[in-house]
Amino acid sequence: MEEENLEGVRILKEKRKSRRGKYAVGDFHLAGIIPVTGEKLDFNMPWHDSLMPVAQDYLAIEHAAYECACAGVNTIWVVCKEGTTPLIRHRLGDWINDPVEVDAIAKNPRTTSTTVRRIPIYYVKIKPIDFERRESLGWSTLVGAINSFRMSFRVSKWLIPDKYFVSFPYGIYDANILRKKRHMLRSSKPYVITYEGKSVADGLHTAFTFDRDVFVYARREVRKYKTELDEIFKSVTMDEPTHIELPWYHQVDNWESYRNYLASEEQVSKHMENANGILTFQKKESQRSFTGVGSET
Repeated sequence: MEEENLEGVRILKEKRKSRRGKYAVGDFHLAGIIPVTGEKLDFNMPWHDSLMPVAQDYLAIEHAAYECACAGVNTIWVVCKEGTTPLIRHRLGDWINDPVEVDAIAKNPRTTSTTVRRIPIYYVKIKPIDFERRESLGWSTLVGAINSFRMSFRVSKWLIPDKYFVSFPYGIYDANILRKKRHMLRSSKPYVITYEGKSVADGLHTAFTFDRDVFVYARREVRKYKTELDEIFKSVTMDEPTHIELPWYHQVDNWESYRNYLASEEQVSKHMENANGILTFQKKESQRSFTGVGSET
């Protein structure tokens, strides 16, 4: 593992010396991670907790994917158990369109373009050996990071992520504020989303970016069997990251807080802009059909 990390650092240094420039759109790889597998919440529904609706025809997992798209990620990695993957994939699909490009085409009635950047969505499963031992949102985040690194490196060393952006399904706020910040998020400087001065280092389910150094520290904490977010990712504040303050925030990780969010005036809604027939979320007819594990005879 240590040799792999050293090799990753060497490749990153070589990549950043490329002629295209460190901050070129095609050169900087910001990988989005959505940790789904974690501690069991008290919703007790027949579906996974990340599939709880946060608005009409809009689920928590979809809001997390939309936040990643607003941040300008190149890829999205959803970390979940093998048994929950089919239903999440049936709802979320295999890609999401860039909402910034969709809005740009929709607001220009003269354009005839139908080309919008697709952000691929990959699904990563947790190993059975980690069930009930290191099963937490923090460990799922690290699993998504290491798998995105390994899979990208197998394709090409120029595709490995430069930085990772984490979005949690259980933190609800207006993700559109990240649209104007995406050029800053796609840089080597760390960023954390805060509410009233608190961030993921304080246990909130707000987004943040991290690099290799934070990954190594967080993995060391997980090996001590720590599962809380504030314990695993307390290192995100060591490099004095830039804070992006939220005007409002709701954490829906239990039934009582979920009820408070639904009763509040602050609400999110599904992005429904149409760009010459192109929507942000994958159309139902182009998604894979859901087939259960077994069927009654």
